[in-house]
Amino acid sequence: MKAEVDAVLKANDTVGGIFEIVAHNVPPGLGSHAQWDEKLDGRLAQASFVTESAFGLSIPTSCPDVPAELLNPRNAWKDKNAYDRSASELAERFAKNFEKFDVPEAVREAGPAPVAR
Repeated sequence: MKAEVDAVLKANDTVGGIFEIVAHNVPPGLGSHAQWDEKLDGRLAQASFVTESAFGLSIPTSCPDVPAELLNPRNAWKDKNAYDRSASELAERFAKNFEKFDVPEAVREAGPAPVAR
C-alpha cells in the first residue's frame, strides 16, 4: 500500500477515498488540526444564522474575528439581483441533474430549490 501511495504522490495524483480518525475520552478543545490559536471554541455555535433561499444553507450573521460582510456569498456580488438569478439557475441545474437518480422523494425535496423570480 505504501508503494502505491508513494507512486501516486510522485505522479501528483490521488488515490481518492476517505479516512477518519476518532479519539475517545479526550476533553473538548484539546488538540486540533489547526494551530492552537486558530481552533474553533464554540462561539460560532452561539451565533445567529440566516438561511440561504436556493440551497437552504445556514449562514452565520457573525463569526469571531471574521468581518460580517464576508460570511454571506451574496455580499460579494455588486448586483444582488444577479446573485439571486445565478443561485436560482444553479439550483435549477442541480434539480434537473438529480432527476437522473432514483431516490426517495424526501431526498429529492431536501435538495436545492429554485427561487421564484
